[in-house]
Amino acid sequence: MHTRYCCDYLKERNGVGSVCLTGVRAEESRKRARYNEVSVISRRKEHADRHTVTLDSVFENQHRCIKGKDKLMIYPLLKWTKNEVWQFIDAYDLPRNPCYEHFGRVGCMFCPFSSKRQIDFYEREYPGYKAGLLRALEKYWQRGETHVFHTPEEYYEWWKSKKTAREFIANKRQFKINFQES
Repeated sequence: MHTRYCCDYLKERNGVGSVCLTGVRAEESRKRARYNEVSVISRRKEHADRHTVTLDSVFENQHRCIKGKDKLMIYPLLKWTKNEVWQFIDAYDLPRNPCYEHFGRVGCMFCPFSSKRQIDFYEREYPGYKAGLLRALEKYWQRGETHVFHTPEEYYEWWKSKKTAREFIANKRQFKINFQES
């Protein structure tokens, strides 16, 4: 099963003691629909705690997140629709990510939750990124830890397959017999 390890480590755990603006919108998911336009994410407890504040209270009281314990999240586009975002981009002639010509939503390249179609597109259009990912996996391999997979390429093929590691390995170990009628 694929996990959100990268979101957790690269986006959600980082930024403690800072103010973070992000472009998430409520209509993107049920979870995001419950967000407030301004939230404080506390890392003091064992699990993250999200509570609402206002921008006025943050600036008037120099909210505690500025002191390094929490992260202030501001979602300026939370209530915007997808059409409003595109209208704004068009009105101000802002540059567009070319991947939107192919996909309705674009996240990180090679995200574990990307569709196979997106991954195939990224491999074809941006081969340097796949090469960089394989180099990073090779460095991980060289650390000498025990791995389920034999090579970084095999790991990459498993990840791309969207199967569990157990399913992928079982399928790989099977051999196929082609019967040809004479």
